Amino acid sequence: LQAPFSLLFSIFLFYGCYCTGNYIIEKFKLKDFFLGEKNYKFFSILLVFNIIQPILYISALAGFGFKIISLIIGTIIIFFSIFNLSNLSIEKKKIKFFAITLLPLILYFFSSLGPITNADSLDYHAGVAAYILNYGQYPDLKIWFHSIQAGAGEVLISLSFFLKSEQFASLIQFSGLISIFGSFYYLIKNSTKKKFISNIFFIIVVISSPLFIQLSTSIKPQLFYIGTLTFLFTLIFFSKFQFRNKRKTIYILFLIFLSNAFLAKFNFLLSSSILFL
Repeated sequence: LQAPFSLLFSIFLFYGCYCTGNYIIEKFKLKDFFLGEKNYKFFSILLVFNIIQPILYISALAGFGFKIISLIIGTIIIFFSIFNLSNLSIEKKKIKFFAITLLPLILYFFSSLGPITNADSLDYHAGVAAYILNYGQYPDLKIWFHSIQAGAGEVLISLSFFLKSEQFASLIQFSGLISIFGSFYYLIKNSTKKKFISNIFFIIVVISSPLFIQLSTSIKPQLFYIGTLTFLFTLIFFSKFQFRNKRKTIYILFLIFLSNAFLAKFNFLLSSSILFL
């Protein structure tokens, strides 16, 4: 799609992913896993893409049905977005609390809406994603050395290209920043009043890191997985959630989240292994 329709459609799809994630969490009673009633919506989009990724990744590895699966996924996302448009609203009570801490997040959102200009993204991240879209599988070209470095995260970029929404790929990475913010929000709500203000400043300092500026403005599949592992770290070490005697669904989700991270970037293998242990 041409600008600005690609941008508008990307935001539309992003909202659809949010609604889809909320539906899955509520339907399968996963609110406790996603840090409770007041926090689970921060991780709705995170859940959706962590479910989508292995499906598309297996399809691309097998070299079969990638476009059909992408069409089905896109249709589901669009359906949830249209169905929930009438419910789109912002709670005024939360705006007061987020007045300071939400500002950097809003700025990151706008920065992620720009076209793909990052050199690394334009080289093999977008290139491999385009190859997967055109041929339904990962490239096996020895003359294209950088393509060997592609991981599972490129299938999500390919999905955004299939849906004709360029900025959707960068919004996927932005969803990782939302997850990081959600994890910090959970820690603040459960901290003592004496540390409340200091914790807010801590969030502002962390979220304002120049590293996030670079990662949120590119389609490089990294920030999304940082958000995933930050959520799992918060869940394991700071929440009251207990894994013992839980449903198999919980264990499956936990393993999917970990495996998605290191299959996208082998750099995450160490941190994923520690969280698994």
